[in-house]
Amino acid sequence: MELNAINPARLVISELASATSILNLIYESLDQGNTITQINGPGGTPFAMAYGGRSGGVDNPAVLYVCVRFDSTTGARPAVLLRTTAGASLEQTAELPTHASGARDVVMDVVMDPDDWRSAYVVVDNEVFRTTNAGSSWTDITGNLPALGAGDFNTTVFVAGDSRDLLLVGTNSGVFVSFSDSGFTSWNKLGIGLPNALVWDLKYDVADDVLLVGARGRGAWTITNLRALTRPPAEP
Repeated sequence: MELNAINPARLVISELASATSILNLIYESLDQGNTITQINGPGGTPFAMAYGGRSGGVDNPAVLYVCVRFDSTTGARPAVLLRTTAGASLEQTAELPTHASGARDVVMDVVMDPDDWRSAYVVVDNEVFRTTNAGSSWTDITGNLPALGAGDFNTTVFVAGDSRDLLLVGTNSGVFVSFSDSGFTSWNKLGIGLPNALVWDLKYDVADDVLLVGARGRGAWTITNLRALTRPPAEP
């Protein structure tokens, strides 16, 4: 389930296939779940969603990104679907660049730039991809993450900073951050004292500027004042 970032009365709910159903359905509610409507699309198993955004200062509560894993018997790769207007069907965005591992073959998470829904970021296995044109194309921004020992990417968060934006990724060895003035391709470890454990989920509270980190088997952790975070100097 995903709450709308613009209008909290709206939400989307995904239903996975079960022993009695071969369908993978997505439903939308405009009234806090009192009534629901099915959203049509090309199919696939929903895994993560981002719902509601704005662009150019104009709210678009209908915009919806959905990460799906297609049936492995078809040989189809993981994909990102997008709906941009109310009542429309989900459409598949451009194919993600070929990734190396394919271990999970799942788009694990998706996040929108809160100021421009046409810019979105997804994590797949051990790579990070970015679109700036509503999914017409995707660019690999994994950068130096593998060199830092990061892998097993599970979650991502976008933070609109005071002078630059931040993109965070939760991995098997903690949280890593990249800055917009580096093109989101140069990464650094975030936080002192965080256990070297798999990070399963990240949540960011915009009002209080607090990041909550959920580490598998190692509890929950917080870090504050992210919007004031600056890039560290380059190492010699």
